[in-house]
Amino acid sequence: MDRFGSEVRLEFYVDIGSTIDIKEKMLMKHESQRDWLRTQHRSDQYVLSMRKWSERRGKEVNVKFAEGFIQHKGHPFPTRNILKDLVPVLSGK
Repeated sequence: MDRFGSEVRLEFYVDIGSTIDIKEKMLMKHESQRDWLRTQHRSDQYVLSMRKWSERRGKEVNVKFAEGFIQHKGHPFPTRNILKDLVPVLSGK
């Protein structure tokens, strides 16, 4: 969602199926984030939410888990997809 609550159209996705367990373990190490979420949002389901969102994005491109991205192209950001040069990306919808 954007800052106005509208769904954002993603430009490309990265398949994270082979690293989802590592991502979960890393996320669980962020104790300050967990404390903040519990205080601010009275929520402690951030790891489950990450998996749910990653699964949702994966369904959009027919993989088990994915992350979706939008590239900022305004000045001073690059206009070419640098991430695509570094990792295999999947096309959006």
